[in-house]
Amino acid sequence: MEGEPYTVIKAGDRRVGGIMRMPVQVPAGTLPYWETYITVDDADAVAREVEEQGGRILVLPTDIPNVGRFCTFQDPQGEVLSAIMYKEMAED
Repeated sequence: MEGEPYTVIKAGDRRVGGIMRMPVQVPAGTLPYWETYITVDDADAVAREVEEQGGRILVLPTDIPNVGRFCTFQDPQGEVLSAIMYKEMAED
């Protein structure tokens, strides 16, 4: 993330995860969590659907330079997930 330390986790040469501090966009009082990303075609559409289905957006759809666009949300049962559209997929 631009301006923030980000540690990449690898399995061999393959990037499989990362660790960073809690983003400032996350509401105060939110407990730390492991963030799971689901690859989608349209992060903005996912955010709209989440709200329509009673979920809560924790991080609005946001561009990650040279990576893609993502949003983080909480479903009505309290589970936290992120949806991401990778830049290289959008360019294909």
